[in-house]
Amino acid sequence: MNRLELRDLVKVRVGWKADPNYTIDANNQTSDGGRYFQDEHSFVKIETIRALMETANPTEQQLNDYLSDLKDQVSLSVVDDVMSDYDFNDLTGKENLFDAAYAKRMAIKLGELIWTTARSNRRELIAKEYAQQVFFDVNGDPNFPDKVSIMGAYRKEVERLRDIFNTDNALDVNTIGTVTFWDDDRIKFL
Repeated sequence: MNRLELRDLVKVRVGWKADPNYTIDANNQTSDGGRYFQDEHSFVKIETIRALMETANPTEQQLNDYLSDLKDQVSLSVVDDVMSDYDFNDLTGKENLFDAAYAKRMAIKLGELIWTTARSNRRELIAKEYAQQVFFDVNGDPNFPDKVSIMGAYRKEVERLRDIFNTDNALDVNTIGTVTFWDDDRIKFL
């Protein structure tokens, strides 16, 4: 299984919840793992995403295309982050392990979009204070070092996945024979 195949499996593990104000297509709502992006943080909302889109007043089709594109980008990003140092051959049936990292990475992506959007009406839609709060929620606040940021939780999740896959692919060590330190025959003089 290559990274793109894994991305396609991870992509359907977490979905977007239905929103009463917008029609979200079935592909974007698909959540094989039972998780939804909106459950990760309060700023992860369809309304926020719609406000961040470059097109003012996007159609529902444009919104659905954008949501699908975000899922593609983020799922591949998660797979690349976990597999950056290793290539694992057999990941069949293990795509469910990526759910938490995938949801957290989507929240990080939306946080990045909030404080870097080029949309001209950003000030009207997202107050500066709100964008700063999102920044601290994603990256952490130096005034509150004990509060876990979304980025910190994501890094822990990626490390956990790397540990899982490293353990699965570790070489078996077999010891042949035993060494007895009290045995006089262990030292040979030439």
